[in-house]
Amino acid sequence: MIILDDVLPSTVFNRLVTLTVENPNFKWGVCRTATPMDDARSFFVESQPNSWEFDYFSVPLMAAMNRVQMRNSAWEKINLKEVLRIRFGLLTRDIKQIVNIPHVDSHIQQHFVGLYYLNDTDGATRIWKQKLKDWNQNPVFYSVDECELLEEVEPKANRMVIFDGSHYHSSVTPTKTQLRYVINYNFDVVGE
Repeated sequence: MIILDDVLPSTVFNRLVTLTVENPNFKWGVCRTATPMDDARSFFVESQPNSWEFDYFSVPLMAAMNRVQMRNSAWEKINLKEVLRIRFGLLTRDIKQIVNIPHVDSHIQQHFVGLYYLNDTDGATRIWKQKLKDWNQNPVFYSVDECELLEEVEPKANRMVIFDGSHYHSSVTPTKTQLRYVINYNFDVVGE
């Protein structure tokens, strides 16, 4: 797992926020927060491949992967192969903190996850030790009580966390800030 701060230069980051968070015409939809059985709902926008939006919103992931390759780590020989999905997520403030259902983003294809935070908020991301065991089988659904915490990442504007997509993870609703904005990337890599 890697956590990177200040992924984009501030002028580029501010422009991205202007086009999304501050844009009254950004078309948010409503969906289940994590799984088909989830009662919780959140706002989302899914960018479609081969569109200018998909290419534009890939920039934070590409910048992060470039920085990862420059570090001395096991990741330095891993290159971005394909961006599989870009999904914007928006959670609203709640009176009490709600840890959403642990899930994997896709059980069909092995992938990595990049979560890029667009604002400072108290709605953390919890990454669990539990992992998907087989990529072509239906995932096991765990309750929060059945999971063991691996890492909790506090959202900070212009921060990205990257981890193996087989790890179950959960979003947490904010209680102090009004909104929690994140861009969720699912991507494939190729090692050299």
